Amino acid sequence: MKRVWLKRTLFTCLFLALIASVWAYTVAKSLTSTGGGISEVWEGISNPRGLFQDKDRVIILVVGKDYNRDKKGMPYSKDARADTIMLISANLATQQLATISIPRDTKVEDEDGSHKINSVFKNGGVALLKRTLLREFGIFPDYHLVLKDTAVEQIVDSVGGVQVEAIDDMFYDDSWGGLHIDLKKGPQRVSGEQAVGFVRFRKMGTHRIVDGKKVPVRYRSSLEEGDIRRTERQQQLVRAVASEALKPGNFLRAKSIVDTGFGQIETDLTRPQVLALATLFRGKSLSGAPSATIPGEDSMAGDAYYYVPDKERSNLLVQWLLHGDEAAGHRLVRVVVLNGSTTRGAARTAASLIELDGYTVTVDGNIRNADAGTTVTYRKAVHEAFARSVAEKVGAASVSKDTAEQGDWRPDIRVVIGSTQGEKFKPLDG
Repeated sequence: MKRVWLKRTLFTCLFLALIASVWAYTVAKSLTSTGGGISEVWEGISNPRGLFQDKDRVIILVVGKDYNRDKKGMPYSKDARADTIMLISANLATQQLATISIPRDTKVEDEDGSHKINSVFKNGGVALLKRTLLREFGIFPDYHLVLKDTAVEQIVDSVGGVQVEAIDDMFYDDSWGGLHIDLKKGPQRVSGEQAVGFVRFRKMGTHRIVDGKKVPVRYRSSLEEGDIRRTERQQQLVRAVASEALKPGNFLRAKSIVDTGFGQIETDLTRPQVLALATLFRGKSLSGAPSATIPGEDSMAGDAYYYVPDKERSNLLVQWLLHGDEAAGHRLVRVVVLNGSTTRGAARTAASLIELDGYTVTVDGNIRNADAGTTVTYRKAVHEAFARSVAEKVGAASVSKDTAEQGDWRPDIRVVIGSTQGEKFKPLDG
């Protein structure tokens, strides 16, 4: 496989500008109330939705360009590919946000044939990428935002670092590519430089650089390897930056962050529009915004690696997260029900109840040594709200995150009928 992980990853996100604007709003309100006199920053934002033609929702395409290196190891961005592609849906009526990531190796058909989606940006810029997203996924963004390579390090350092969590060790060392990653499994606070490594990592390294020489090292494979985990870490960093930005201790850094943010982006959003978004979303918790990656599977075509999207499930994800169709979310989520009781047919009865809400449900037989009460577990944070609605439907004793290995073969939601709960789900004909 081509060693594309050597290329610099750009973590790109509207929140870098949006959160900076939230800070500016907070400081402006505070200083204005004490005679600070900077309320003019918000002039013209009295009707923030008016700056978006009073739409209920806008979709913003966020693109991060990778850059290449010349023979001397110096970076350049000419003919850059899209290293990160993220779509942010901002519901202006309810002040809710959601994001979808598209892996850079996603196979698409553009006007010149089959390509990885990262090369579409290289071949035709934002305009061609937008047309491709419309043809492949039915998505046409209202606005776009492209960030420079230095944004992650500068923004994270400006807020004093952020808190993240790795599900496994990450190590990679390459001086020529400017890549030095050595992060351990578990929760940790990272600096700007470490945050760049957190979102760049794709594969465990085979050597360490010592005094300019390669020294072989042995590391097992990491659960953090691959593009899907990388997009999930990007989404995690979005939430981490949002959480850190909303801390009162960062309010006084607002002005410099606003200036830095706008200096790091290319966008067709105007400065008043970004400030309007901040007005609309002030006081909202951005850290809990749902996020997901376009569903699909790995594939090889000769020596080339592709991520092939599942078109049916991708369409449901788009309708749910980008357009707010909860029914599409129900059809997308995979629920499995197991019977931990001695009552025959209890799982089928429970599954029928869950199906009434439009979920896709499978009955997977019996399970021994089940808890006394019915339990519900969910695979990813984006499934939690659905898991709680399923739990309410079946009267589950608990709802928790599934801590087992997060392979795609696992259901999104798992329901186990408790050992003492079988009579509750006894079939009417039984």
